[in-house]
Formats: sequence, C-alpha cells, structure tokens
Amino acid sequence: MAGGSGSWPVAKYHFRVEIEGKTCSFQEVSGLQVESPVIEYRVGGKNIPTAKLVGTAKTSNLVLKKGIFKDDKELAKLFGRLLDNEFYDENKKFNITIHLLDETGNIVMTWNVIRAYPVKLQGADLKSTENAAAVEMMEFAYEELKTE
Repeated sequence: MAGGSGSWPVAKYHFRVEIEGKTCSFQEVSGLQVESPVIEYRVGGKNIPTAKLVGTAKTSNLVLKKGIFKDDKELAKLFGRLLDNEFYDENKKFNITIHLLDETGNIVMTWNVIRAYPVKLQGADLKSTENAAAVEMMEFAYEELKTE
C-alpha cells in the first residue's frame, strides 16, 4: 500500500478541468466512475457453483458545477451545440481532462473522459431567503474513462 509514515493523502479541493483543451473553472466534479456488472450463470446441474463473467464496462455521467458569473455563457454555448444536434456526429464528441493537483500545483492524478457530450444543463435554484452564490450544473455522458 502507498503512503508511508509522515505522508498524507492529496486534498481533493485543488483540481483543474479542461474541456476541448480549454481550462475551465469548476467548484465541484463528480461522476468519475466506471463499473463492470457481474454476469452470473450456472453450468451443468445442481449444486455447482455459479460461474461469473465480466460484463460490459459502463460509465456514469460526469457532473460539473460552477458559480455563475456575469457575462459567462460558456456552458450555455456548449449545451446549445447539443440542441443543434451537433453530437449525432461521433467526430464532434470531445474529451474532458480532470487533473488532481497537489499543494504546489503539480499534477498528482489525471482522469481522461473520452468522447463526451452534454446531456443536461441546470440553472441555479433561486431563493430570496438565502445569501449564497448562484451555481449552475452541466452533466455529460461519456464512453470511456482512463486514468494516469
């Protein structure tokens, strides 16, 4: 196991997101997940253990959240490409890269989200009784997740 005496895990609050090679600021990233379902079947007759096979890998959706800034329409433009049916063309899907950084800004780990496209844009929940920043969310479907 990694981590000897005196070492600590990397904090999760320092990260960088790149969409189509452009660095974007987000306050939260979730959905970096791939799972392979187990396919169980029985071979032969009674009292024989169940055989287990590896199923097809499945990704969850990537969710990115960020504060809303005046004159910042980047997520809306990106979602507009979905509404224009741009992502029916497989060549128009794009990659998203998430870097986990250490306290000095060096890359500790990288997640490469492959062949992504937006599937959901959610505006801020507005409440006149709260004094909080407005946050928008965009969700992306993707086909592969690779780590470095």
